[in-house]
Amino acid sequence: MTFSDSGEIVVTQNDSETVIRVRGRFNVQQLFEVNNIRPSDQPNHSYIIDLTETEFLDSSGMGIILRLREQVSGTKENMVIRNARPGIRRLLETVQFDKLFTVL
Repeated sequence: MTFSDSGEIVVTQNDSETVIRVRGRFNVQQLFEVNNIRPSDQPNHSYIIDLTETEFLDSSGMGIILRLREQVSGTKENMVIRNARPGIRRLLETVQFDKLFTVL
């Protein structure tokens, strides 16, 4: 498997959800992009971290996910991590992210 040199985060937002799509590598280089995401004032707003195109996730990437959860006052009910590749999903389960996020 070949990894791209960098990653990209694309954020789309509407009244009911914010979708954070991570492409390529998810590491400390994406910190500033995630820091710009603000909590919604809409009730029942969901934050979806879509890892469909994520090739690599390291501890700094996991830290960024945790930081996002804190900055938007997220809960397991409104924070979703979806479409992780099998290796990344195993990592998330090993560090028990499934206790803090809904992992689909």
